[in-house]
Amino acid sequence: MDITKLTIHGFKSFYEKSVFTFGKNITAIVGPNGSGKSNITEGVRFVLGEQGAKAMRGKDITDMLFRGGNTKASKAKVEIEFKKTSPQPSLRLGEGGSASENIYVKNALEKDEVIISRTVYADGKSIYEMNGVEVRLKDVHEFLLYVHLGNKSSWHISQGEADRVLQANSLDRKTLIEDALGLKVYHSRINESNRKLEKTRENIREASLQRKEILPELSMLARTVEKIKRSHEFRTELTDKASIYITHQKNQIAHLKNNIQADENLENLKSKLDGLEVEIGKMQAAINRDSGNDEELLQKEIEKEERVTSVLRDKESDLKRDLQNAENVFSYSGLEEEKNLKELEGIDKELNGITVAGNDMIFAESDINDTKVKIELSVEKIINDGVVGEASEIDLNFKRLLTKGSVVSKDNVKQISYLQSIKNRLQEKLQSVREEKQSNLEKIEKIKPELEQEILKLKLSNERLEDMRKQILEYKYLKVEREKDVQKFIYERSQLQIKISETQMLTGRILEQEKELERDVWEFENILGSLTPTLSKGEGEGHLGDEEFHQLKRQIERLKLRLEESIVSNPDEVLEKHKNLADRDVFLLKEISDLENSMVNLETLIVDLKSSLKTEFDSGLEHINVVFDSYVKRLFGGGAGAVSVVNIDNKRKSNLEEEDSLTPTLSKGEGEEQEEEIKTGVEVEVEIPKKKVKGLHSLSGGERALISIALNFAIISQNPAPFMILDETDAALDEANSKRYGEMLEMLKEKTKLIVVTHNRETMHFADQIFGVTLHKDGHSKILSVSFDEASEYAK
Repeated sequence: MDITKLTIHGFKSFYEKSVFTFGKNITAIVGPNGSGKSNITEGVRFVLGEQGAKAMRGKDITDMLFRGGNTKASKAKVEIEFKKTSPQPSLRLGEGGSASENIYVKNALEKDEVIISRTVYADGKSIYEMNGVEVRLKDVHEFLLYVHLGNKSSWHISQGEADRVLQANSLDRKTLIEDALGLKVYHSRINESNRKLEKTRENIREASLQRKEILPELSMLARTVEKIKRSHEFRTELTDKASIYITHQKNQIAHLKNNIQADENLENLKSKLDGLEVEIGKMQAAINRDSGNDEELLQKEIEKEERVTSVLRDKESDLKRDLQNAENVFSYSGLEEEKNLKELEGIDKELNGITVAGNDMIFAESDINDTKVKIELSVEKIINDGVVGEASEIDLNFKRLLTKGSVVSKDNVKQISYLQSIKNRLQEKLQSVREEKQSNLEKIEKIKPELEQEILKLKLSNERLEDMRKQILEYKYLKVEREKDVQKFIYERSQLQIKISETQMLTGRILEQEKELERDVWEFENILGSLTPTLSKGEGEGHLGDEEFHQLKRQIERLKLRLEESIVSNPDEVLEKHKNLADRDVFLLKEISDLENSMVNLETLIVDLKSSLKTEFDSGLEHINVVFDSYVKRLFGGGAGAVSVVNIDNKRKSNLEEEDSLTPTLSKGEGEEQEEEIKTGVEVEVEIPKKKVKGLHSLSGGERALISIALNFAIISQNPAPFMILDETDAALDEANSKRYGEMLEMLKEKTKLIVVTHNRETMHFADQIFGVTLHKDGHSKILSVSFDEASEYAK
């Protein structure tokens, strides 16, 4: 884009609306000192976003408003117009460079004409507009970057700044050249990428710290969740096994019930028995009638004897049961006796093992007295019973008495007393067990004779019954068939009695199993809840062998214990918290991974940007070197000029930083960071005809001015802005050098439009158009446009 027009209204000395058109390549602005020439260049800087009021010769921004005589402007407005003359190259951004995403800048770049304006009001409010739309200063700066107006030093050189590039040290000179080449954006992107990189590292550290903070709780919750899973597994397994267990029990009960026929329940069987009794009575009565009084008497005796036999049999059964119970208790008492004896033996060993020591001695009097009693008993047995074997026992107890007479230390008294108390209790228990054992032994000895007597009685009764039956058989010789029927009924009665007994036992067993099943179902439901939906799973699996059933019961008991141990309160809350933390951990892991990938991308981008920066700088410096050499040859009719990159060590860098305080200090752009170590700079070498020295220090003032201007022009020619302002840069030149200066303007105007503020008539001679500025008596500036021909006549 090229500058086409500048409009100033109410700005500094320009009260009235003043329009400057830039249709020519070189526009000169002339006028006496104090007429307001510099206000025009300051107006350009003002509209392009200059923020420093002091840089525009004011204290604050309201000083930009016109204040002349009795007139005071309410606002100051400057407007600059650009027109597109050829496709605008995109800003060099290195890898990842793209068209602006700023909608205002994007729209402006797509227009053939762009008008930027800035208005400042008396209250200090400042408004920027692009094509009539209010925008931010940031939007203006971004647009200026795209049209190569981002760095003021590349388009504005004022008096005293022309030789800045020569006076600067090699490090600052390199920075000036990079800015002029439009490479500042690379440093901005590198610094921005470094900030992003550091921010990414900080985010990684923060995410890692957050993950580290939640990992202990997540690990604890994971263990709890695993416990909940195990509890669920135990519950599921217990439910399945409970279903099989209950189904098995139900099948067992059903099987027992099936063994009782529908018509053979206990009531029916008893009814049948009563019927048989009646029938037998009738048949026996009939037989008795036929067999006479003796047979009838015998029959009565048989019935009487049978009842006796039944009573004897029941009593025998009761005595056998009592005998079995007494023997079981006797056996258990024997085990308890053996156990207590072993414990007493252990306590005796402990008592005997206690070491006798110490100054304060006490005797174990209770043990001594016990031993004395034993000796006295043994002596009585020898005297009364003549038991010789007790002599050895007396000897043994006497030795024990001597031993017991030994002393024990006072420190062990408590232990001895404690052991002795335990021994006493064990002895009492042993005595009780022995008494119980003796009681049961006496009971066994009492029951056995009774049992033998009852067995004998039963045997005799059976024998009498048999004898009487034999006698009856003799009476029944003629009534064999009837007797067979009677015997048949008697047999049936006997079988029926057995069946009634079995049925009673079976019914009791069924009732017991039903109660047990009811208890088991209640316990399972108390642990697992309702079992109704799961009982169908056990169908077909309830027929188990005895060993399988016992094994199943053991497994169920183990599962109950494990389930009880694995129960977790509020499992849903734990699972929800674990899920949230696990999701958070996954999110942080992904975020860390994304940030690490972003960090790699940023590091790659920084490397690429630095590589592109070096490549473009080297290319630009090569072009500058060629143009600068050509300018030097043209200015001085020979000689040579060169710019080159030099390596600088830390020591050299330190010396450069301590150079003359008159050397301008170049400030970095906003947000840009100073590199930790600058390794290269740019040196300038000039060789002028008829002068053998190459250093800049030996040049005259005019020669230095021309060299400075030539170097600035060479730098600008590589990356020209839409326009360039030269504010009295020719002030120090004589007529001959001014002519050479003008020739350089002629060469430079092919690349950009030049706005030259000058007092030099020779420079005016090279202008294509001239704006004259005069100061009116009321204090405001006025302009006069003069054509090239008229300017040439005026200059002569």
